[in-house]
Amino acid sequence: MRKAVCFSLLLSIILVSITSAAAQTVQPGNTAIASITLNQPLPVQEAVRLAKKYELTALMLEGDFTIGSRKLHDFYIIPSRIDIKAIESDYLKQRMAFFADISMSLDKALNSSEKHSAELQNMMENQAKAINSSAFQEKNQLITISKLILRGDSSNINRFGVDRPGTVIAIADENSLSKTDPQKKQESNDIVQPANSGSISDDSRWNPEVGVSYVYPSQNGGRYTYQWMWWNEIPFSSDQTYEHDYFLYNYDNDGTYLNGDDTGYPGCFPVIEYAATTWPAESKPYLDTRFAANYVSCERDEVAYTIGAAQADKLTANTWHYTYIHTTDGNVDNDFTTIQKIRATQPACGTCEQA
Repeated sequence: MRKAVCFSLLLSIILVSITSAAAQTVQPGNTAIASITLNQPLPVQEAVRLAKKYELTALMLEGDFTIGSRKLHDFYIIPSRIDIKAIESDYLKQRMAFFADISMSLDKALNSSEKHSAELQNMMENQAKAINSSAFQEKNQLITISKLILRGDSSNINRFGVDRPGTVIAIADENSLSKTDPQKKQESNDIVQPANSGSISDDSRWNPEVGVSYVYPSQNGGRYTYQWMWWNEIPFSSDQTYEHDYFLYNYDNDGTYLNGDDTGYPGCFPVIEYAATTWPAESKPYLDTRFAANYVSCERDEVAYTIGAAQADKLTANTWHYTYIHTTDGNVDNDFTTIQKIRATQPACGTCEQA
C-alpha cells in the first residue's frame, strides 16, 4: 500500500534481512514484528507450534500451491481469539472459499473487442475446470507453510534464527518505530521515487496494459475484491516494487463495503480473512499494511486492500495475473472505490523480504 512504502523507507535502518542470528542488529529485548521465510515448508500445526516454542505470536501464515500448472501464493491472517488447534481447519476453510469464488462465472467480463479478452476467458475456464476436479480437491486438503509473520521479543526471534539456519528473517522494531516523530506529509503519497528515477508524470509505463476489477459477495460468506492485470512486457528494474491498491472511501467514517478494520498501530495490518495471488514466488509477494502518511498511525480515510511484489522485475508478462482479498462483510452495501498501481525503490514494506 502507498503508506507502507513511506513507512518502510523510514525503517530502512532498522529493517534487516538475515540468514542467521549472528547478523541480527535489532536491539535485544524489544518487541518486534518479524517475517520469517522457512528453508523448508512445514505443515500448519508444526509451524504454529514452532512459533509457540519461541514464545512468539503468529499473526499470519503464508503458503504456496498450484491450480493446474499455475503457482499461487496465499496469506492467512490468524484470528486473534482462535484456538491453536483450529487454525489449520480455518485456513483450509478460507482457501476452499477462495476456490469456490474463483471457479464461479462472473457477470462482469471483458467483451470480445477488448485486448486479451480471449485469454482471460480461457484462463477463467481452465482454472474452474482444474478446481472442480476431485484430484485437485483431495490434493489441497494438506496446507504447508513457507513463511510466517510473527510478533514478540526480538531476543526470541534471534534464537529462532540461531536454531534454524537457512531461514530468512526481516524484523521491524516496534520500539524504534513508536519513538518516530510524525513526518511532513509528502505531496504525493501514491509514488515514492528516488531522486534520479524520473518524474511522477512518467509513472504510466508501470501500469498494466489492461485490467479488470471485481468486487462480489463470497460464496461462503463475506465479500472479496478480485483484481486481474496483464503486462505486455515487465517494465520494472531489479530494485523496484509494484503494489496493486484497491481503495474504499471512508472520509466521513460512514463505513466500507469490505471490512475496513485494522489491527491498530504499530502493526496496521488489515483485518481480512484470506488473500492470494498468481504473482510468482520469485517476485516476493506480500500483503501490505495501512500506515498513514505521518508514519505513526493507521490510514482510515482511504482504506486499502493491497498485495505487493517486492521484486517487481520477477513478475511475468503476456499472461493474466490476479490478486484476491477476502474479508467479512463491511458495514455498508454501497461504496466508492479507486484502483491505483504504485511502485518504489526497495525496501517497500515493513516485513517483506528484500533481494
